[in-house]
Amino acid sequence: MLWVLLGWKFTLANLLLGIIMIIYAYALTKIWFPGHLEESAKHHAEEAQKSEGMDMEHGMEGSLRDKLLSLKGWQNIAHAFFMEWKMVWKEILLGFTIAGFIAVFVPQSFWSAIFLVSEGGAEASPGFFTVVENALVAPVVAFFTFIGSMGNVPLAAMLWSREASFGGVVSFLGADLVAATVIWVHAKYYGWAYALYLSALLYVCMVAAGITVHYLFALVGMIPTERPSLQEMVRFGIDYTFFLNLAFLAVAAALLWLHFRGGGGEAPVDAHDSRHQARA
Repeated sequence: MLWVLLGWKFTLANLLLGIIMIIYAYALTKIWFPGHLEESAKHHAEEAQKSEGMDMEHGMEGSLRDKLLSLKGWQNIAHAFFMEWKMVWKEILLGFTIAGFIAVFVPQSFWSAIFLVSEGGAEASPGFFTVVENALVAPVVAFFTFIGSMGNVPLAAMLWSREASFGGVVSFLGADLVAATVIWVHAKYYGWAYALYLSALLYVCMVAAGITVHYLFALVGMIPTERPSLQEMVRFGIDYTFFLNLAFLAVAAALLWLHFRGGGGEAPVDAHDSRHQARA
């Protein structure tokens, strides 16, 4: 989708952004990572799984091939799939709903107003302060407009068409990691202390990586110059993405069927246990 809407240069920039963010995150956590947060997050995740009924046996004997070719292996996958969605579906639904309203009812002029543009306009090379401001603001915008990694791409295309800098758009593409819904899910799994630390770390990394990618591309003269309108870029068609969506909907339906067919993830009670419970 990114290639179709914004071209191969943005696609390459997005891949490079991820690599640079990993390097920056590794360096920052080496410098400062509170040890108590790790233990607290692990404990919170274990408690969250138990409270949601996710404390079930996932282990299986045998090789990976045996697990993939066995009914029990796929039932375990189906149970985990169902439990993960059960835990976060409310947050995801709320995030998509709010983001949809924002994307439809907030005018495009608002987005162009909060992103600085060079005095010479879109054709001029943005100054350093403009690049930094755009990269700082982009993740904040993504926090309120999260529609998903795929849904963020049309919004990134809109920002590019409204004269945001290359570095700002690239930062926006990586900012789904600090969207409100994602932070909420992290807090539910790992606790607020770890979620806020992780989000702050990722924010710093994506801003720095966006600026880095901008100037790496500027160094070799690869920053795109064409800014087509969003109407020219966005379209609906019966293409490969449509059929991929259908395929994955079918996979999801099959996993749900396996989950409920296998007892909804509940472990079977053998005769010995049932007699013991009856005596109790």
